[in-house]
Amino acid sequence: MTLEDRIIEALRAPVAADTRIALDSRVQAAIAATPSRGKRRTWITRSLVFAGLLAIAIPGVIVGGILLTESPNGLADATEYGAELDAAKLEVPLPDGRSWPDFLRPDPNASYSRGGGRPTVEAVATCIWFDEWTDARASDDVAREATAAATIAGIPSWEAWDSHFFDQSYRDHLEPIIAAVARGDTAPVEAEITLNCGWLRDE
Repeated sequence: MTLEDRIIEALRAPVAADTRIALDSRVQAAIAATPSRGKRRTWITRSLVFAGLLAIAIPGVIVGGILLTESPNGLADATEYGAELDAAKLEVPLPDGRSWPDFLRPDPNASYSRGGGRPTVEAVATCIWFDEWTDARASDDVAREATAAATIAGIPSWEAWDSHFFDQSYRDHLEPIIAAVARGDTAPVEAEITLNCGWLRDE
């Protein structure tokens, strides 16, 4: 399969959140022809950055675009990117009793778009909070549900929401789901978890 075929395939298919790290480094190294084998987690990329080599999609967690391939901020090595992830994990909230998934760590041999750690962590946290809200609602846990709903309502105020790593299609996709939480409509949230946060069900 040619590189062009790989690009077309990547644009059409959802990609896995836990393989965002591997794909990013491979694209930077111009060997995107080797697809990662992680669990499929979607968040289809609709926005790609073109810089000589077409930067292929992100796996992960949100339909839209977390642009982790070519960055105006330059590239970071795994140590720097890992520090970004660690710093974001300390700041981005998680529900009580929840933890960050194991895939949220860098490949030591990879390079990353500088600044991409925070949006990656926020995207993963969004999935977790959607799951927390639906679980609390199903359990009739009013306090947990209220906490989750309030946190989800605040996602558009998170640091990466308006960054160049998230494009407008990302926001357009999530805003109706955030609104569904506000009105207590479980169906769109469950659909989002099934489509784009399937890794939560695999844990």
